[in-house]
Amino acid sequence: MPTPKIFVSHSHLDSDFTKRLVADLRGAFGDEDAAWMDEYGGLHVGDAWVDKIVAEITARGIFLVVLSPAALPPQSKWVPFEMGIALRQHVEEGKRILPIVLRACAIPEAWKGIQFVDCTEYPTTYAAKLSEIVAFARGGVSGGGGGERHQAPRPESRAAALVQDANTAAGREQWSDVRDKTDVLIDDFPQEMTADLWRRRGRALLGLGDAAGALTALEPALDPQLGAAGADPHDAATLRLKGQAQARLGQVDPALQTLEKARKLARLDEAALKLDVLAEQFDLLLAAGRAAEALAVCDAALRIASGDADWTRRQEQATARQSAIAAAAAERARQEAQRQEAQRQEQARVDAILPRRLATFAPPLQTPFVLRRFWASEVILPPMVDIPAGPFWMGSEKRRDPQADSDEPWHEVTLGAYQIGRYPVTVAEYACALAAPGTQVPKPSDWDRQLQHPDHPVVRVSWQDAQAYLAWLGEATGDHGWRLPTEAEWEKAARWDAATKTARIYPWGDNWDKTRANTSDGGPKTTTPVGAYAERGDASPYGCHDMAGNVWEWTSSIYFAEAYQADNRREDSTNTAGNRVLRGGSWWGGSSLARAACRLRSGPGGHDGIVGFRLARVPVPGSR
Repeated sequence: MPTPKIFVSHSHLDSDFTKRLVADLRGAFGDEDAAWMDEYGGLHVGDAWVDKIVAEITARGIFLVVLSPAALPPQSKWVPFEMGIALRQHVEEGKRILPIVLRACAIPEAWKGIQFVDCTEYPTTYAAKLSEIVAFARGGVSGGGGGERHQAPRPESRAAALVQDANTAAGREQWSDVRDKTDVLIDDFPQEMTADLWRRRGRALLGLGDAAGALTALEPALDPQLGAAGADPHDAATLRLKGQAQARLGQVDPALQTLEKARKLARLDEAALKLDVLAEQFDLLLAAGRAAEALAVCDAALRIASGDADWTRRQEQATARQSAIAAAAAERARQEAQRQEAQRQEQARVDAILPRRLATFAPPLQTPFVLRRFWASEVILPPMVDIPAGPFWMGSEKRRDPQADSDEPWHEVTLGAYQIGRYPVTVAEYACALAAPGTQVPKPSDWDRQLQHPDHPVVRVSWQDAQAYLAWLGEATGDHGWRLPTEAEWEKAARWDAATKTARIYPWGDNWDKTRANTSDGGPKTTTPVGAYAERGDASPYGCHDMAGNVWEWTSSIYFAEAYQADNRREDSTNTAGNRVLRGGSWWGGSSLARAACRLRSGPGGHDGIVGFRLARVPVPGSR
């Protein structure tokens, strides 16, 4: 008879036994090619060697595998790989397989029906076991089981056994076994997976807590196009399982729809099934806080089982829950109404202090005013503009500005960095100081009239009044850097174009435009809201507004006729009696007074309806 061709699979940790076995098999058949083994036990690396292994397994009609813990996962990946190839050939082509158990281990489920040789007492019984292996290779006695003939089970009988095992396990609710048997059927005998088996697999996975897997398994039982024999999209039991899986996955509405379909498809004599489905719908709805719908489910159930104690109890439970939900909704509505009313009152209070227009300034007016509470005082913080350090040209020269009169002579001045208000101080800002507890800030003589226009610049404040406001602002905010701008700071912010190194005659340029300023040339003959001319282009190069017209503005500087220098007694803080410089023109004056270089003087105690002030300070990091 021809020499058998044997492939011996093993772990490299079992190489000593395997090498002895291969040598003995070659000797028994007198042929070096009778038995083949991977000398390195899977330690090779590379596709070429893997291809060689697959070719040898495929070409040889007998497959021996030396089993031990070292040959199985997780210690080995190559032996299971080789076993998988051999088992497929065993099922499809009748390849002869003989496991040789060298050391006790967990036999893979798919191999449990195959006869084996027990060599666990090696080397004591080796000679006898070798005889069994040789006999098997010659087509005679197989190992284990008392010398029974080894016959590879026919594929159809193996599939039938798996189907029977799966059905038996399902009947016993042995869900792990159902999953394992159907795993093999899906891999090796997919044609045997009927709708019933898919449904049982879905039930098993649901029992094992794998709702997503259950949902996937139930689809072939419901969709005939997926090829499972007996698939029925209207099977109530399968639909119920699908609804349960969807509920486990948190798919409440799809689950309710699927369960409702299952209930409607249940036969007239399946009252128990209908009630079970309704109970599942009830639980889902109550958990989702949908008590009214849960009550409707109770009504449907009581039509089937009138007076049933369990459903009467559920009805009472749903009624109580609905009442609780209604009460909670009413309480939430009450709280929301209170919140909205409190919010409305707070907004009304804020609006009374800070006009909406000032709070919502947007480009080109840019940063809005902000209402802040500091201890017992509320303060409106104005938007500030950063002016960088550096030189600029101050004053006037007749050849550029024919209207130049009492302006300072044309000369260069260098300033440090500072901030200046984008707008003059408003009535709303000043009102905060007057409303503060224990305020020492004087009230203008026409204050009631001014309060009617909170977004206009405050007027009829003397230089001394402005100093009182600044002292209050420093105490209220804890920032004692607030002050009036110097005459030079005011002029640089109003006219200096750092990009072109030029000093404009007016904040917007060298040509007068009565539409860009509130002056006697075309204004309303009274103050206007701060920023009212911004959209018409009244901004200075640094983005300051109302620096031509509206109101004259106090500066900190003492009035002198000669060229400005900070160290020539102009900024003597101890001198509170000297005349102060006013800048910017007003609604009462014309274009010549609205020039950025124009100067006016007044005693520090003077009050006038055309005079206000603007804030300044040394830059504060992150502030505006």
